[in-house]
Amino acid sequence: MPRAAEDAAYPCRSCSFSLWLLIARLDVSHLGLYDDARFPGRCLLVFDRHVEDFSTIPPEDAARFVGDLQHAARAIAAVVKPARLNYALLGNKEPHVHFHLIPHPASSSGYRRKIPSSLNAGRRSEARYAARRGRVRTRSRCARRPGVSALARAKARGKA
Repeated sequence: MPRAAEDAAYPCRSCSFSLWLLIARLDVSHLGLYDDARFPGRCLLVFDRHVEDFSTIPPEDAARFVGDLQHAARAIAAVVKPARLNYALLGNKEPHVHFHLIPHPASSSGYRRKIPSSLNAGRRSEARYAARRGRVRTRSRCARRPGVSALARAKARGKA
């Protein structure tokens, strides 16, 4: 029988994202168990406010969210004792910022497996790759340095 969003332990009122098996309320998020027999202990960490892109979360709140992520990871690791704990922040299916915390026992089929080479099949030419890399590097440096003026950031983006 389908569950109603209003019955969820954590329902987002903006997008109807729901967390069912609540474990804990943390600083700026909720931690819930994700029912997945392949990965016992798999959890979701859901940001309390409706935000669709991690990069739009104010820096102070993002730091608190990452602190919640570490806290949750340590708790999962202490209970499940995985060989590896994977973290995924995707947003392809649900438009609400949340992390998947996926514990892998050493015996799991996905443990220590490389990302499929088919994901690298669409690589650009080396010149385009280098140009994009340079633009991203410039933006990331300007965005992170205190005291860099708005004009300098605009120049780095090519808009001044």
